[in-house]
Amino acid sequence: MQETKTALFGWFATVAMLAFLPLGCGVSVTPANTSRAHAPHLERSAPDAAKSAPQAPKHGSLDARSFKLPLPGNHSWPCTAQAGGRNTHNGNKYYSLDFGKARTWPANQDIPVYAMHSGKVLSDAFYGPPDIRKYPGPEHPGFPPNGYFVRIDMDQDGDPNTGLVTVYCHLKYPPRVSVGSVVNSGTILGYMGSTGETTGPHLHFTMRYNGDGSYGTGRQGQTELEKVLIEGVKIRDFRARVPYRSSR
Repeated sequence: MQETKTALFGWFATVAMLAFLPLGCGVSVTPANTSRAHAPHLERSAPDAAKSAPQAPKHGSLDARSFKLPLPGNHSWPCTAQAGGRNTHNGNKYYSLDFGKARTWPANQDIPVYAMHSGKVLSDAFYGPPDIRKYPGPEHPGFPPNGYFVRIDMDQDGDPNTGLVTVYCHLKYPPRVSVGSVVNSGTILGYMGSTGETTGPHLHFTMRYNGDGSYGTGRQGQTELEKVLIEGVKIRDFRARVPYRSSR
């Protein structure tokens, strides 16, 4: 009975105190059992180790993505063929660019080619060895037209017909990354070369979206690839014989 009186007295005291508080004083009561769902500020961040793995973006719009040139920074790389500028930059390879050696690059030093984005290395690549029976030539017997090349699938689902895929061709040596591996943006894929159907050392790279790299009214590939910027420049705005500086 005494405990009941004490509790009632405490309750009346609390009510009396609140009755005399000025309006808008900011007093609030937070339940002791507040869940994390109702208090997002209580959530802890994921461990750094989990953050280090490249995340695969979902299928969908590219949302005006911006990339760096896949070549070393602090050098200006001459564009030797623009989008739609050669017969190898048309059809499903319309969104392609060629770059040659920068004048400031040291002589006799291999030029690394970097992944423009994170993603999975697709199985559709050429690692060699050269096969003259399968690829008789005539210019570079033993190699497919792309020479040593590698494809990177941005959404990492292993399907070249979904999401963004970039292709890096004419590498000097077999690609440095293995099929099925996941690479980060900036991973060295290989070195600029002249394997395959080419008249000299250069990097040829192509972009496709949902398997489509062609240019034409209403094409899904065009709709998305028109949003892409490389060093702040749209793919179709690159011009042959103009050097472009890499910010990598």
